[in-house]
Amino acid sequence: MPKESNQLAIVIPAYKGRFLGEALESIAMQTDKRFTVYVGDDASPDNIEEICDGFKDRLDLVYTRFNENLGHDSLVAHWNRCIEVSSEPWIWLFCDDDVMAPECVEMFYQTLAQENNKFKVLRFNTLTINDEGEVTQINPPHPLTESGGQFIYHRLKAERLSYVSEYIFSRESYRKTGGMVDFPLAWCSDDASWLAFSKDSAIRTIQGAYVLWRRGAFNITPSGAKHQTERVEAACRFVQWLDDFIRINGTGNQYLTRAMIMELARSWFLRQIKAVAPIDVSNYVNFARFISSVTEANWRFSYPFLLAISLNAQVSKLKRAGK
Repeated sequence: MPKESNQLAIVIPAYKGRFLGEALESIAMQTDKRFTVYVGDDASPDNIEEICDGFKDRLDLVYTRFNENLGHDSLVAHWNRCIEVSSEPWIWLFCDDDVMAPECVEMFYQTLAQENNKFKVLRFNTLTINDEGEVTQINPPHPLTESGGQFIYHRLKAERLSYVSEYIFSRESYRKTGGMVDFPLAWCSDDASWLAFSKDSAIRTIQGAYVLWRRGAFNITPSGAKHQTERVEAACRFVQWLDDFIRINGTGNQYLTRAMIMELARSWFLRQIKAVAPIDVSNYVNFARFISSVTEANWRFSYPFLLAISLNAQVSKLKRAGK
């Protein structure tokens, strides 16, 4: 059971054991111990339990082994079932390969007290680290506060970096939304969730501590024809979800209109198509239909558009190889 003063659940949906010990070590080093750690083992082939056992004397840690590898089919469904193991009013969904600065929990509680529960979504600024734990990038800081609509606006313009591990959100807002928003590969699921969770307030940035997000050889985005299709399907579903959400809830900013958001969203979607080129031939029709549903263009028109993108990508690759 959580301690009386503990309001925070640090939830780690775990599959990879490679950096889990580093993540747990950073949690054990927190200057404020008012939290419980929940590790949800997604039927991992790694010995996640043994890694957790090494921290049981230093952390209030609850380990759960799930027999079904749910994350293979739906990463978001695994996130949600891990969250459901916890009970605290605030949830920090933390990745098994990221690291938090020692003052993070302390700064969270300080911000919570200052704002008197005014916000339902809080976040940290971030640094990027490599596989060796070395800082490789200082990421642009977030504004102190912004509406969810403003956040999405800047995300669609590629003006804002955002990672799952930097966010803490209220269980109340999580429940009202029905959990984390589910798209294939969890692509855009976090952005949609922060927008949904913050719709009645805004997003508040916690000052004075960083989350260190790992970018390395072991956490690259999956590739291949199957993942191409899933990624574009997720982007398509996100744009459609976003249109429905903004139509019902607005943007949270008087100057930011639904038309502005959706114009950006369609441009963003076409950039996602280009990002996965060259496209596997078997996926052309599926991709064209995705474009149709978002842009309202006839899918037969989209087919040659996709072909041109793919051919241009292949020509560019050949030119680079010939230099």
